[in-house]
Amino acid sequence: MAVHNLDGAIQLRDMGFSRVVLARELSFSEIEDITRNCGIEVEVFIHGALCYSYSGLCMYSSLACGESANRGKCTYPCRKLYAGTHPYAMKDLSLGDYVTKLASIGVASLKIEGRKKTPLYVASTTDYYRRILDGRDTTGCLDNIRRIFARPYTTLHFNGKNKNVIDRDFSGPRGLHIGFVEKILPQSKSNPSGSIIFRTSAPIEKHDGIAIEIPNIERPFGFAVDKMFVHKKLSFTASSGDIVEIPLPSLSSQSVSKAKTRASGGIPQSSITTADISIGANIYCTSSQLVKQSYPVSTHDFLKSTPQTPLDITLTITRLLVPRRHCLDHLRQQPTHRVWRTVLKLHFQNLVIQDSFWGNLPMIMLDSSSLYPPLTMFGVNFYLLLLRQSNLHIWLCHPLIWLLFSHPHSIKPLHLI
Repeated sequence: MAVHNLDGAIQLRDMGFSRVVLARELSFSEIEDITRNCGIEVEVFIHGALCYSYSGLCMYSSLACGESANRGKCTYPCRKLYAGTHPYAMKDLSLGDYVTKLASIGVASLKIEGRKKTPLYVASTTDYYRRILDGRDTTGCLDNIRRIFARPYTTLHFNGKNKNVIDRDFSGPRGLHIGFVEKILPQSKSNPSGSIIFRTSAPIEKHDGIAIEIPNIERPFGFAVDKMFVHKKLSFTASSGDIVEIPLPSLSSQSVSKAKTRASGGIPQSSITTADISIGANIYCTSSQLVKQSYPVSTHDFLKSTPQTPLDITLTITRLLVPRRHCLDHLRQQPTHRVWRTVLKLHFQNLVIQDSFWGNLPMIMLDSSSLYPPLTMFGVNFYLLLLRQSNLHIWLCHPLIWLLFSHPHSIKPLHLI
């Protein structure tokens, strides 16, 4: 709600709120004044992505792309390239050195940004700040976060007005800095893609992700380590301080970057060779097997662990979005293992949702036998997502469904309880 002063917090208190989440742009002195005098709990943002606009007031994505950040749908236009630079790409906030200070003035809750982040990121960041608050050792914790997801860090205006908050050169996460390119081996018959040689400042191993900063591309050039030589010997791991040689991926295996290249002769990531890499270029570790093993993440069946509510729905198939005449052609052309998805727009009546699944995005699972008995022979289930107030989308996850729905007029409106 962009509450940025004591008057705003008091207004919420008088309206009956028990906690206020403060804007990210506030300094420590402003946070202290509000916390000590507002009379309700205070929550402060301490780690994660920052908006170029003021907290909760950015309309850039809404105006440019039709998806509002204030509704949780930001398309990140501020991260894009404009005239060869990133004038709006903010660094990430990191206040690890100040959370105990916040706790000492009575801040009740610390907020960590986690939109579109992985369970591994959640585990590493919460572990880091929990250790700080508990007074436990945090050695290596911040480096672990960097090897999962991290842009360059900033404290924003926590200690006063700060203008060093933009990452102009590159967009997206960098990773943990592990060295500089010291030598480049050109392409040869035995090494068709060439190699880079550097002294690593952190342990790395096969299958880790690394990235190299290269001029004229929007993001650092990243790839997984498929082969590695330590002191000229083939090795699975490398320790901090080792001299490492890593061959570049072959051009045929490099994935094409969706990022736009710079206007002045940009280099597509799909065609990078040793000729594009400079001596002294920064090297980052962007994914680590060791870090993944440090935070074991268990999964669970959310359908079994989440409250489920019976629904009274009438579904009417109104339109098949993929032309029917192409169904069989598509089936013939695609591998049998591919998962097919098509979307049917549905009309519904008397829909009542009492419980919330997935936050603001309810999900309802219906057994296929209750919809259309012939579907059970294919082992198909329907997953319904409540996306908007007037639309339900139904996902059909089996290629043979296309055959059944190639004649939608044969399926009558369905009534479910």
